[in-house]
Amino acid sequence: MPLEHVRIEGFRGVRSLALPLDATTALIGENNAGKTSVLDALSLGFGAAPLGAPHLRREDFHVPPEPGASPVAAAAITFSFREPDRGAFDEEGWAALGKTASTADAAGLRKLSVRLSASLPAPGEMSEARWELLDAWGNPRTPTPTGEAVELLRRRFPVLRLRPGQPSAGLTPFTRATDVRPAPPEDTVRNLERLVGTAYRKIATTWRPLPAELESAMTAVRELARRYEEGFSALHAAPPGRTFESIAETPVRLGARSPLLPGLPGAGMGVQNVALLAALGSFLEARGDSPLPAGAEPVVVIEDPESRLHPILLASVWRVIDRIPAQKVVTTNSGDLLATVPLHSLRRLVRKASGVEAWRVGEKALTPDEARRIAFHVRMNRASAFFARCWVLVEGETESWILPELARLLGYDFPAEGIRCVEFAQCGVAPLVKLARELGIEWHLLADGDPAGHSYAEAARRLLDARPEADRLTALRAPDLEHCLFACGYAPVFRKAAAEAGPLPDARKGRERPRRVIEQALHRYPKPRMALEVVEAAAGPGSPGVPRILASLVETAVRLARGSSS
Repeated sequence: MPLEHVRIEGFRGVRSLALPLDATTALIGENNAGKTSVLDALSLGFGAAPLGAPHLRREDFHVPPEPGASPVAAAAITFSFREPDRGAFDEEGWAALGKTASTADAAGLRKLSVRLSASLPAPGEMSEARWELLDAWGNPRTPTPTGEAVELLRRRFPVLRLRPGQPSAGLTPFTRATDVRPAPPEDTVRNLERLVGTAYRKIATTWRPLPAELESAMTAVRELARRYEEGFSALHAAPPGRTFESIAETPVRLGARSPLLPGLPGAGMGVQNVALLAALGSFLEARGDSPLPAGAEPVVVIEDPESRLHPILLASVWRVIDRIPAQKVVTTNSGDLLATVPLHSLRRLVRKASGVEAWRVGEKALTPDEARRIAFHVRMNRASAFFARCWVLVEGETESWILPELARLLGYDFPAEGIRCVEFAQCGVAPLVKLARELGIEWHLLADGDPAGHSYAEAARRLLDARPEADRLTALRAPDLEHCLFACGYAPVFRKAAAEAGPLPDARKGRERPRRVIEQALHRYPKPRMALEVVEAAAGPGSPGVPRILASLVETAVRLARGSSS
């Protein structure tokens, strides 16, 4: 993990952001959260561009959201690197890094921070950015020995921006192989790489099967694998077995426990072959014509890989990318892909008035048992909940059906508001609330009025964190949701269902027991069906409307969700 931290100030969509990075970091957030600006910042500083300081346009400077605001006066991006291994900065060819790095930390690894900054240019002009080496306190070094160290950093840790399934323009499926300028005959590796790149672009932009192109491309992939044996070693070997902690951290593994290269068929449009070609082709395209220097440790950046790939192909492509021995930064809106990344490597970006906040799950935020529960109940089965603004924690399926429908009757759309009902009965209240707090997701719990509901409510009260109880908890006075609806004017719905099952209980005695009517109604229809019957009645003429306690819950959830995105 060479690049351990990035700080962005006044660049494009980001007013300010402090972002810690891991070996693999997944960025999630809404469209305006600044994910693309983060990738642009990485590419600007360390992407495949001419060496030296880049130039920034006026459009690269952040414009505050206030009406009539002007761009900020300055932009700055700070990159903080950590020595991959002890002595790595002193290796032959990289010694200038060792001379300028800070003192070693407790693990014996040194750090090196550089800042790229620029001042706002006049309209129509460009501003040349400047590099600065920083000391341990973030101040420019005096004198600043910038040039050689920065260029070495850019060569040692280049950013490669992969776009699987999105080749650059200029080559179509109808382009002939002879139309692509070959490298000199003696440069076998360059010719192999160009063959792979050509096939990748053609296959990614056509609807027609191209078995001949795929066969020749896979032959080239195998030959490249033989020549780049060290870099391709991860594709030859089967991934290692997994421990309990590993499974809880990354509950989903896309792809089988088998090598990727041996035994591939020479022809055919097999998904694994296409995945290998897409991954390697996009890698070569991101790298450009210049090969990486010996000892380089690239940072692979991937933006929304699911946007152009079917989930099956995405699984295979990510299986290849995940095995590449490089640091990775990926943005995604795919719950399946999110479940393959360690929980502690997620970064949820949220835009606030003061800047963009990066929320993460702390190393000790969850116990191993809580992490296991989260892995199964959320990451494997409700992964899209990570993209919500607010969780409404409910006991079961009935509440998950009825609350969004009641919200619609009140004029709110849960999905559009970023509100997600999450069932807690099997997972438990505490793990879900802890996870929501760590990721900056708002939450509100609906508890029944029975003994179990009382225990859930008490668990929520212990986790309020100084917030008003009304923001976090709705406790029904009735034993359950059915009794609440019965008492709030929907008794006729339950009586009708109960009558379909047989004579109404206690009808001859002239008195009605709600519990017995509800029980008989639930013998006729399951709870979710009864909930939808109530929703239908609520939308009809003469309806008693949405029960006040549930309307208050909906309005609270909407307020929390809207407040989290302000």
